[in-house]
Amino acid sequence: GGEMSSGTRAITLTLDGTQVIAVADGQTLAFDILVVGRETDLQGSSMVKGFLGGIKNVNGTTALLGPIATTLNLVDTTGSMPNINVIVEANDALDALVVRIESTAPVSNDIVWAATVRAAEVRLPTGP
Repeated sequence: GGEMSSGTRAITLTLDGTQVIAVADGQTLAFDILVVGRETDLQGSSMVKGFLGGIKNVNGTTALLGPIATTLNLVDTTGSMPNINVIVEANDALDALVVRIESTAPVSNDIVWAATVRAAEVRLPTGP
């Protein structure tokens, strides 16, 4: 989870405040991600998004298996939410699956975010 302070334009959601979802060499992961956000003002403008996809790491190169499917796209038309994008991507430099929250404009209120990730994985031994 995480919090996007007013004025912030981007954050990365993490597992425990620091860790992204690592994808080790020889690993393939199928994932189902739910993301929810809510502004802390009285209107409580909210967003719920869902994503399905796959990611793999082959010899240190991490990549998505194809386009990610958006399974939920529920967005309030008030507050900052219409300007918010949730991006799920492979980060080859970190060998990780990353969930980023970006705003096309500075957010007007603090937003609290949470996410769940359900995954199935296989991992083959690496090396000679």
